[in-house]
Amino acid sequence: MHGLAKHAPLVPTLGADYLSLTMITPEQCRAARAWLLLSQADLAAIAGVSEVTIRKFERKEGSPMRGTVLLIHTAIERLGFELPDNGLMWRKA
Repeated sequence: MHGLAKHAPLVPTLGADYLSLTMITPEQCRAARAWLLLSQADLAAIAGVSEVTIRKFERKEGSPMRGTVLLIHTAIERLGFELPDNGLMWRKA
């Protein structure tokens, strides 16, 4: 798992633009996990959410709370991705 589970759960600082932030999509989440060879359990541990939350988010089941999606979004960004307009861009060298 590349030692990524050693990260502490992420708690983003919510700024004034929290409500206008474009959030990660389920498709971006799956693509980033695939790129990094992470399981849903791995990403859940890194983001500080449950594996069920990741699974439901990626399957578009239910309506996750915005704060939960922000935790997933922040985890993916901290793992080295940018999330421009429904795309996915690796930014680490």
